[in-house]
Amino acid sequence: MTPNAADLGPKSSNYLLALAPAAGAGVALLARSSEVRQLVVGVAVAVVAALNIAGIADGRAEGTGLVVQQYERPLRQLLEQEGVTRGYAGYWGAQNLSWQSGMHLLVAPVSNCGDELCPNNIFTIRSWYQERGGPTFLLIDPTVNAIHAPPFAERARTTRRFGPMTLYIFDFDIARHIRLRPPEKTTLPGHSTSHLFATLRAV
Repeated sequence: MTPNAADLGPKSSNYLLALAPAAGAGVALLARSSEVRQLVVGVAVAVVAALNIAGIADGRAEGTGLVVQQYERPLRQLLEQEGVTRGYAGYWGAQNLSWQSGMHLLVAPVSNCGDELCPNNIFTIRSWYQERGGPTFLLIDPTVNAIHAPPFAERARTTRRFGPMTLYIFDFDIARHIRLRPPEKTTLPGHSTSHLFATLRAV
């Protein structure tokens, strides 16, 4: 399970689908010395897997019921008119807009950090949060426990409401307001960077 499930909202319970098979595999490893135990564990895992498959078939495992899905089309139309393809939103909003647009919109998940924003730490890439220039947007959805509008939202050139959501469009790249950690330097254990380069040149 994720350590920040509260930030992801109620839909984070979907990750429990992977918990049962993983737990079953762990128990199977512990029970490998006994054929009877292996059989019992195998049956238990099969039952749980069947229940999960039934849940998926019924749609209980899908990220449905999100407000952003209801307004996805008008959101895309407005962003296309404004010439904006990059933006930021809470975890579920970012995920849904990116996929539903066929990746024509690149929406990175963020969270609040005081008066600024911070990258989401789940399945993200550093380059999504690096400043590139050009217009960007910020989508605020109060129906999920994600983010609220930071103070710099007042500088948006356009503000539109879509139901309970608010879309802020900026003339600049709001990545400048995202607290991106310095890249970590990695070296081989017990070796300095200079020693590593010297070794590579000698090869």
